[in-house]
Amino acid sequence: MKAAILVNLDMCIGCNACVIGCHVWKQNTEHTRVTVVTIGPAQSNGRLKMDFLPRMTEYCTLAECAPEPPCVSLCPVQALVCCDERAALEMLSSGERYQVSAVA
Repeated sequence: MKAAILVNLDMCIGCNACVIGCHVWKQNTEHTRVTVVTIGPAQSNGRLKMDFLPRMTEYCTLAECAPEPPCVSLCPVQALVCCDERAALEMLSSGERYQVSAVA
């Protein structure tokens, strides 16, 4: 069972394909299920850096999106990953810059 959507902050480019994909898939303009939060810019090692974090709203239900959510499958850089709890814990402790975007 899929339990979480994680985003790799080093890969997400903030293109909003996840937002548009979900919107078109659900054919619903009433509720936004995905938003992309911009973090930064901030200076790191003398360079400006900006991160983008897709966040699922309270209207997102992973159970409706079997086998894979459109926000994940439509990401052009494969920054979003839908996985079970065990895989999510492994990814979060891997040292890579993963953040939780949604939990079922």
